[in-house]
Amino acid sequence: MGNNMPCKTIGIESIKIRMHDNIVRTLSNVRHVPDLKKNLISLGTLDSNGYKFSAEGRALKVSKCSLVVIKGKKVNTFYILQGSTVKGAVAVSMSENSDLDTTRLWHM
Repeated sequence: MGNNMPCKTIGIESIKIRMHDNIVRTLSNVRHVPDLKKNLISLGTLDSNGYKFSAEGRALKVSKCSLVVIKGKKVNTFYILQGSTVKGAVAVSMSENSDLDTTRLWHM
């Protein structure tokens, strides 16, 4: 983490997010890290999965092929997702190992 302190991951889940275009998309391999106060999406992980991103004029766009799948607006030093989590749509896929690799963090 930014303070060089590790945080434990208690599970890996898939979550659904209603995006800026009102389409519900699923983020997979989302790490549940209760100690985090903010929900984070790793651009490095998205890049590793074939997504492209660009930021200009305080706006972030994440795309795959020619489809913009995530938009964000810059507030201070963070980009805030233009969308919302779909409540009751979380499906836990793994939670046995609490010492998972926190460097590959996705937390929602």
